[in-house]
Amino acid sequence: PTETWLNYKNPNGRNNRTEKGDNFDQLAVYGEIDCHYLDADYDSKEIYVFIETPTKEMPTGLQYSADEETTWKESSMNEFNSEFISNLAAHPSRKEMIAIGSKDGLFLSEDYGENFSLPNEAKMVTYVTLTETGGLYANLENETVKLTSFAFGSDQEVEIQLPKNQQIEPIAFIAMNPDDQKEIVIATHNNDIYLTKDEGFNWKTLAE
Repeated sequence: PTETWLNYKNPNGRNNRTEKGDNFDQLAVYGEIDCHYLDADYDSKEIYVFIETPTKEMPTGLQYSADEETTWKESSMNEFNSEFISNLAAHPSRKEMIAIGSKDGLFLSEDYGENFSLPNEAKMVTYVTLTETGGLYANLENETVKLTSFAFGSDQEVEIQLPKNQQIEPIAFIAMNPDDQKEIVIATHNNDIYLTKDEGFNWKTLAE
């Protein structure tokens, strides 16, 4: 795999992985820009990307494609008002839904990014991931790292206990087992990785 990657241009643009990563197809802006903010849903071919540097093909802003990047549509991003994005999170099956974590909050759209709203008052959101029924987000509150679960259509949120007796750095990545939502992995900005299988009651350190 390393030798294969050496043959690709930098920047890599966006690539479609096939055969467990043995082969990659270049989809768009290959050799032009890197895509730092990108996500796709599980069940369809919907792809979302936030373009920071405009190209001949695509302007700056949020774009989405439903046909493996044959065509693109630009989202208006109404009511999105942050200059600092942490990540994009596409809904696993609802192709019209996307969340964006940012310095100014957790923004949620149910119409392909045309309009956004703030479902809560959280600030400094460092990562968000969506599930079928809600999701998880990490944020900083008064310099304290927090991990919280939420459900669509409800204003009730549950703070998930983080590893005890650990100095947890800001969370940079969250993954959840879709078949068992109590199983969660988090990675921090300094590359510590933790696993819980009981929604935060017990954590195992996978890497330091």
